[in-house]
Amino acid sequence: MRKEPAVMRLSAPGSLTSRTVLCLAALLAWIGMSGCRTRPQPADSLESARQSAVQRQRRIIFNNDGDDLLHLAGPATAEKFLSVRTEHAAGTMVDSVFYFSRRPISPLYTGAVKSEPLAGRLRDLARQGTDDLRLVIEASRKQGIEVFWSMRMNDIHDNAKHPSEIAQWKKDHRHLLMGRPADKERFPASDPRNIWTFVDYAHPEVRDLMVETFKEVLAGYDVDGVDLDFLRHPAFFPETRRFQPVTRPHLEMMTELVGRIRAEVLAASRRKGRPILMSVRVLPTLEQNRHFGFEVEQWAQRGYLDLIVVGGGYDPFTMPAGDMIERGNQWAVPVYVCLSSSGFEHSIGSRRFYSTDADQWGRTRPNADEGLALKVWRAAAANAWLAGAKGIMTFNLFPRHPGSRATRMARRVWKEIGDPDNLALTDKLYVVENVESLQGGFMMGSVPVEGRLPVQVAPGAEVQRILPVADDLAGAGDRLQSLEFRLKLAGPRKRDTVTVRLNGERLRLTRRRPDWLIGPVPAQVMRRGSNVVKVELGAAAPSALTLEGLELEVTYRR
Repeated sequence: MRKEPAVMRLSAPGSLTSRTVLCLAALLAWIGMSGCRTRPQPADSLESARQSAVQRQRRIIFNNDGDDLLHLAGPATAEKFLSVRTEHAAGTMVDSVFYFSRRPISPLYTGAVKSEPLAGRLRDLARQGTDDLRLVIEASRKQGIEVFWSMRMNDIHDNAKHPSEIAQWKKDHRHLLMGRPADKERFPASDPRNIWTFVDYAHPEVRDLMVETFKEVLAGYDVDGVDLDFLRHPAFFPETRRFQPVTRPHLEMMTELVGRIRAEVLAASRRKGRPILMSVRVLPTLEQNRHFGFEVEQWAQRGYLDLIVVGGGYDPFTMPAGDMIERGNQWAVPVYVCLSSSGFEHSIGSRRFYSTDADQWGRTRPNADEGLALKVWRAAAANAWLAGAKGIMTFNLFPRHPGSRATRMARRVWKEIGDPDNLALTDKLYVVENVESLQGGFMMGSVPVEGRLPVQVAPGAEVQRILPVADDLAGAGDRLQSLEFRLKLAGPRKRDTVTVRLNGERLRLTRRRPDWLIGPVPAQVMRRGSNVVKVELGAAAPSALTLEGLELEVTYRR
């Protein structure tokens, strides 16, 4: 005999028992509660939402290194903290903030946050039931700005700090580091082996620790995404400290790590029922990235990446970002270009500028030329837009309290460089960078001097450099006021003959300062994009000269 399915039988109207009423009330309450819960979206719906999030507008990404807490006066409060940097992004073209927090933070970097005054300010915020990351998320959301938690994957600022600021984890796990404290004395500062606090990603313990750090943030904070910053700093295996390429097993280790973090990101997205994105900051070409351990093509093709940011920002004009941008288009992964204040330190004769009124170590620049600084930001951003970038990341460009010169400068940059149309007829300074100081030390040779400056010009020889210029100068007509070309040669002699050609046109330059040759450029000579500059030293010169500076200043009529 077939068993009948159990059913709930209700009494006729007017004869409900108290037990039945209670059961119905409980059932309705359960339905109501479950309707209020955040339900995981179906996989196809979540993927659709992810794609929409990936393609959202990010004109400018503000990379904030988390030093807000260092610039407070007195006890920390939410209002004081937000007034240093975060609130100044409002009303600009900043659409995203990538924030490297002081809490939470990886055990690799806890040395600094346990030292005063940072430790005390974090305690102040904790007593108020919050921390720096939570405040940035809440304040940015009110401004309609998305927030990524950015993890500096092997930051070594602690190498220059007092031993008390070395994380206890590093002290307890010396065998997982690439060097020893004695390396600071054994090797000069220009030698990457001087930096001993790098962790060695060849050890599974290091990779496991990194995954756990991301899990903590994904579980505890309502971030829109996470960022793996592989350029702070670009050494993950011992070979890099010797300027050698990493091995195939090392490439596989890093790919496996990125895949594990991606899995945690997707799991968190499913739990929260909304997309959480994943970004990486890497070098501009596949070849460079492989040298350091980053097999970006594999990461993209396996679906690990939602966004890519290219460059350390130290070669803002000549960085070959177009290679990664083109590949990103093929992979359906948007690519953003990083421009750093640190890449714009420059001098013209006795005129010196820096792109804010203080560098990242807090040294003031009283003679910083704000007008020139704005011109280089415009020029570098215009080049990035012309190359096809989806947006610009600003790095080491920080406001500092309401009304400060640094705040004014940052906001001027953020109000201009996020729209290529706005940049079209603005004054600019285009430069071929001098990257001599970046050949060793903390950037591990990741910014090659080839194609940049300095370069030796031998007697009777010619050197060539490419000057990228985004403006359509030949078509600017009467709107263009002047084009001034400047060339800096160290140690020129009165009888030296120097010939300079720009796109085949010989320029008439005069020596106005000891080391500078300066003169006008006919607008019709200029090309939008790559411009070929050739410098030739006469054969009669007794010795070579060093080409140290090359720039073009563009001025439009108001």
